[in-house]
Amino acid sequence: MKQLLATELSDERVLQIQSLQGTVEGILRTSPSLRTLDDLNLVSRNFVTLHGPSVDGERWGDSHTRMALSKASILFVIEDAGTMGPRSIAPETYRRAPLRLRIADFDVQGFLHVPHGGDPMQRLNQDGHPFVALTSASVVGPDVEMAIPFLAVNRQRIALAVELPTREPETEIKVETAVS
Repeated sequence: MKQLLATELSDERVLQIQSLQGTVEGILRTSPSLRTLDDLNLVSRNFVTLHGPSVDGERWGDSHTRMALSKASILFVIEDAGTMGPRSIAPETYRRAPLRLRIADFDVQGFLHVPHGGDPMQRLNQDGHPFVALTSASVVGPDVEMAIPFLAVNRQRIALAVELPTREPETEIKVETAVS
């Protein structure tokens, strides 16, 4: 990911967005109290606005000050670890469910956090939030191979989801979830 500088790290997040049209990097300006995932899941907004965007390919050029991307066109979002927003605020016990996803031309693998006894496939079916988070994720696709700590995936763009066997005993972890 190219190095973009956010002027105020508390409310500006450096994102790399993989969309149907290619890759865009830029700064998301959001409330300091919101996680990036929460901002993406705001149903009142149909677009994600990036400031100082850098776009792959020559057809868009690179002299834009702002760019709005339709959430419907987003495959997944990677947040720069140095500008990540707040962690969740109300702790609950979750388990890590390993999944492999096919999203367009990308193979994605990571952990979906589900309530103890919860079904990860049912979690993918939950309405209300278009994006779901994967942790300890890897992405392999055209000209991309990377491991990242966090990935927000547009669940409408998931073509296939496979639950992977757990190699170690089920591990409880403390994950903080946002209070609605």
